[in-house]
Amino acid sequence: MTAYFIYHWVLKDGSRVSFECVDVFEFAANGLIDKMIIIYDTHPIRSTVGDKYA
Repeated sequence: MTAYFIYHWVLKDGSRVSFECVDVFEFAANGLIDKMIIIYDTHPIRSTVGDKYA
């Protein structure tokens, strides 16, 4: 299963950051989530906050 999100975060310094991502879920035979992979492009975040959170 996949899910599309737009995350809106407020960083410790008060800066606001938003980014789009897709979460990919794999399920076990019992129906519970076995694995989750988050896919997003870091370029928009880096262009906003630089490397001060690296």
